[in-house]
Amino acid sequence: MIFMGDFFQLPPPEGGFIADVPHSLKSATGVDKSPDPLVEAGRDLFWRGAVQGVTELTETRRCSDEWWNEVVEQLRQGRLSEENHKYLHGIPVEGCTLSEAAVVIVANNDARYQINKDKARAYSKESGAPLRWSVAKDVAEAKALQAEDCSKEAKRKWLQYHDRHTGDLCGLLPLAIGMPVALTDHVDRSDKFLLRGRCGHVHSWVWPENEQQPEVVYVKFPDVTWQLPGTPEPGIYPLRPVTEAWFLDRGRENPVLKVKRKQLQLTPAFAITAHSSQGKTLDATLLDLNVDKNVHQTLGTVAASRVRSREDVLILRPFPLWLFQRGAPEGPDLLLKTLRKEPVDWKAWRESKNPFAACGSCGHVKDFANFSYAEWGKVRANRAAKCLHCEKGGKTTGKRKISRDAEIFTKHACDICGCSKMAAAFPVAQLRQEGPNVKKVCTQCARNQRTLTCAMCGKTKPSDAFDATMCTLPPGCAACADCQQELHPKAKRLRG
Repeated sequence: MIFMGDFFQLPPPEGGFIADVPHSLKSATGVDKSPDPLVEAGRDLFWRGAVQGVTELTETRRCSDEWWNEVVEQLRQGRLSEENHKYLHGIPVEGCTLSEAAVVIVANNDARYQINKDKARAYSKESGAPLRWSVAKDVAEAKALQAEDCSKEAKRKWLQYHDRHTGDLCGLLPLAIGMPVALTDHVDRSDKFLLRGRCGHVHSWVWPENEQQPEVVYVKFPDVTWQLPGTPEPGIYPLRPVTEAWFLDRGRENPVLKVKRKQLQLTPAFAITAHSSQGKTLDATLLDLNVDKNVHQTLGTVAASRVRSREDVLILRPFPLWLFQRGAPEGPDLLLKTLRKEPVDWKAWRESKNPFAACGSCGHVKDFANFSYAEWGKVRANRAAKCLHCEKGGKTTGKRKISRDAEIFTKHACDICGCSKMAAAFPVAQLRQEGPNVKKVCTQCARNQRTLTCAMCGKTKPSDAFDATMCTLPPGCAACADCQQELHPKAKRLRG
């Protein structure tokens, strides 16, 4: 069996992403409960050695523009340069192929749905082709009628939902002769390849008088040789309204409030989401990169790599630079290293995500949320600490609540292991250093140092010649036990 794919694509809206690190590797103990065993089993095929080899394709074939490929690569790595960010906010360059037919790529379906309706109106006005609206027909089943408001007023609200929530059928579908449209589902799987996302233009329709839906819409698909009997030219295909189910309680694990919708399997093709654009080569596009911080980092890569040249793309609106300087997602790189049989320091990686330590009392390895703030401070100073369970005498098994905006989640790069870790994984003394060339060392790497240099006598000695906390201090700050004793003969040494 041969698997083919790009790990640097957007994760699927539902289910699991193969390039996400499996839960069993995320856990410090190697044991964790996956929210979906089927997804975990699929990931294990790739992460646990079932794949025998990997061949990487590194040559860019779609785009021959070196500069645009550079921009795409910077977006892929989450390292967009300030220079390119400024250039992207400029005006179209000479030779730009963009026109009103350029496809808008957006992050979510709400924006896509609204842009499609707005541009359909604009198309009708500019082309002079009358705009008609195919109105979906919704019929609620018994359970939905009993549990929800299914009045005419409620059904009018349903028409405003985007098609991804309603069985891939639009509530209000604008249509005009010549208008570009796309299929919302697979229509013909034969050699015609009329699959979801395939684009064409409205050729004609049969629309009975006083009806809110056409009986049939004929769509012209370009660059094909097949021709159906009775049609005037190649590529014309009839589409009739179909009925699909959708659920008012779609957010539940097992939705039951079913509604059946009748509508054409079409949507205007003026705008698409980044997810839908994957795999496509577009003649021209308008990119909306001003997205929410929670949008996956690879959106920029996916959206920007749809075209052949910089002349084929415009930025829809300004976007902040920091959105595309967050680094690349780690999963794809780690998966490729695993498939290449390259070593991965999973312990260091897990600590970068969720620092952990062994409790000095019970000996169990637990993450930092299982320690009080004061006790975790001891861990950061390389001293023995008690977990919350032991500290409270076994009366609690919970974790302390920590705001995701807390300072301890700020990322810092360790100068030894190179991992980007949260502040909680670093000794406090390391983070207090100031200056442009400061080098920080995480607690784990500091603890693993075999030798230290005494700032007083200048000698390099084994780490056990120093107090346990000394390894967590910045270079030039540690003092060996002998020098401490000589300086303060009556002082007690700090105990680890």
